[in-house]
Amino acid sequence: MKMILCTFFLIVSMKAHAEPTGLFLSESLIGFSGALSSTASNVSQQTVFSSETGLGYVLWGAVYLGGAFSYQAHSESVTDSTGRATQHMRTNQYYGPSLGWINDAFVIAGTYYAFAEEKDNVTPISGAGYADSRTGSGFGVLASYRFSLGWFQLGPTVIYRSIGFTNCRNPITGATSSCSPQIDRSELLPYLTLFLNLQ
Repeated sequence: MKMILCTFFLIVSMKAHAEPTGLFLSESLIGFSGALSSTASNVSQQTVFSSETGLGYVLWGAVYLGGAFSYQAHSESVTDSTGRATQHMRTNQYYGPSLGWINDAFVIAGTYYAFAEEKDNVTPISGAGYADSRTGSGFGVLASYRFSLGWFQLGPTVIYRSIGFTNCRNPITGATSSCSPQIDRSELLPYLTLFLNLQ
C-alpha cells in the first residue's frame, strides 16, 4: 500500500513539473456585484461578468503561441441627484493573437486585440432608449500561476487590458465615423483560470 501511494505521488509530482508541450486551452472567469459611488450626485449599482478564453500551442517547451477571446458584460443602474435612474447594459468583445512564455507553473503572455467592440444599450426610466456601439483595437498582458490537480490545472490570473476605440456609431443616424475624441478603456482584473493540456 505504501509503495502504491509513493508511486502515485511520484507520478503526480512528475506531471506537475514536466515541461509543458502540445495544445493548451485556458478559461479565465470573474464576476462581482456591488454599489459604487463616483460623486456625491451619482450612485450606481453594478454587476460585472468577465471571461477570457485562450487556445494555443507550446513550442520548444517554453514558447506559447495562440489566440485569445475576451467577453465582458456590465449591467449598471445609475441614479443621479434628482432620483432619475438609467439602466446600462454594456458588452465588450476583444480577440486577437497571443505570444508568451510558459513553464511548469507560470504563464506570461501578451495579446494584441486586433478587433475590439463595445455595445451599450441605454434604457432611461422615462423616454426612449438607444443603442450605442464603437470598435477599435488594443493589447493585453496576462500573468498566471498554475497548480496541477491531476488531469487539469487551476490558478490565479491577473490580466491588464488597454483598448482604444476609434470608430463610433451614431445612435440616432446609425452612421459610423471616427470617435472624436478617441475613447480609451484600461483595466486590471483578477481571474480564476482553468488550464487543460490537450496534447
